[in-house]
Amino acid sequence: GDVARGIDPADRKRTAAEESAERERALTFRELYDKWLAEVGQHKKSARCDRSTSKKFVGIENRKAREITTGQIESILGGLRDKPVMANRTLALLRTVLRFGVRCGVLESDPTAHIRKRPESQRIVPLPPRAELDKLYAALDAHPDQSGANAIKLLFWTGSRLREVLHAKWDQFDLERGEFHKRETKTGPVIIPLDPLALDLLRKMKKTATSEWLFPSRVKGKPRYDVREVWDAARTAIGRSELHVHDLRHFYASALINEGAPLHLIAPLLGHRSSQITARYAHLRPETLRAERERLTVAIAPPAPKRIAPPAKRERHHKARRKAVVR
Repeated sequence: GDVARGIDPADRKRTAAEESAERERALTFRELYDKWLAEVGQHKKSARCDRSTSKKFVGIENRKAREITTGQIESILGGLRDKPVMANRTLALLRTVLRFGVRCGVLESDPTAHIRKRPESQRIVPLPPRAELDKLYAALDAHPDQSGANAIKLLFWTGSRLREVLHAKWDQFDLERGEFHKRETKTGPVIIPLDPLALDLLRKMKKTATSEWLFPSRVKGKPRYDVREVWDAARTAIGRSELHVHDLRHFYASALINEGAPLHLIAPLLGHRSSQITARYAHLRPETLRAERERLTVAIAPPAPKRIAPPAKRERHHKARRKAVVR
C-alpha cells in the first residue's frame, strides 16, 4: 500500500526510529532514573538504599538528562560536604544511572566522569574491654524486649548483618550440625558455623518458636524490622552512644583477630569477597599489639654481651686451677 502511494516503507521505519530516539533524548533525569530502576536497579540487593539515596536528586530530577552538567552534580555533592560516605554513595548512584543513559543513547557523555570520590575516614571500633561487655550483656538481659535482645546477641555472636538475622527463617539453621545457611548476602549464599553461644541461644528460642521467622513482627507473616530501642538502651548502659548496631560486626571480627585468626579465614565468616574489606572490620587491641611487639623484640635483639669476671675473682680461679694441677 505504501509503495502504491509512492511512499518508501524504509522511510516510514526511519521516521519512527528517529521519533523514538528523540523521545529518549528528551527524558528528564527522573524519567531516566525510573527507566534504569525498572530495567536494572530493582534487581540490585541495595535497591532500598538506592531509593533513599535518590532523594538527594531534587535539584536535577526535572531537568533533561542530556542537559545535566558536571557543575550541577558538584552542587548536589557540595551539600554533603560533611558526609563523605553519603556523598560517595550519591555519586556512585548518579554515575550508574547516567552511564546507563549513555548506553541507551539518552546522553552523549557522562558528566560524572571527572568527579572524584571524597576521602573517607576509616571507622575504627575495637572490641570493648571485658567490663564493658559485661555491662552490655547485663543491659540486654534486663531489657523487657527479650526478642530484640536475642537478636542483638546473635548479631554479635555470628558477625552477621542486621537484615541477615532479622529476616532469617528457621529452615536456614541446621542445629544438629551447627550451621547458619545465609541465602541472601552481598556475596551470595554463605554457610557459616555457629558459635556454641549462638547455638545454645537458638536451641532455647526454638523450643518456644511459633513462626517461620526467627524474629516475627507484630504484623502477621512479616519479620521484625529493627532493634533500635533495645540497642539504644544497651549502648547507653555502657556509655557509648556513638556505637551503631553494625559495629557488632567490628566486635566479632576484632575478637577473632585478637585470638590469632588470620584475615583470610575471618573474611568468609563475615561474608566478604576479599580480606582487604575484612581488614576494615578487624581491629587489634593495644594489649595484643604490645605482646607481639615484645615477642618481636626478643626475636631481633642483639646477643647479650659476655660478662667478664672481676680481677679478684679471676685470680682466685687461676690459683684454684694451679693447685689442681700440682696435685
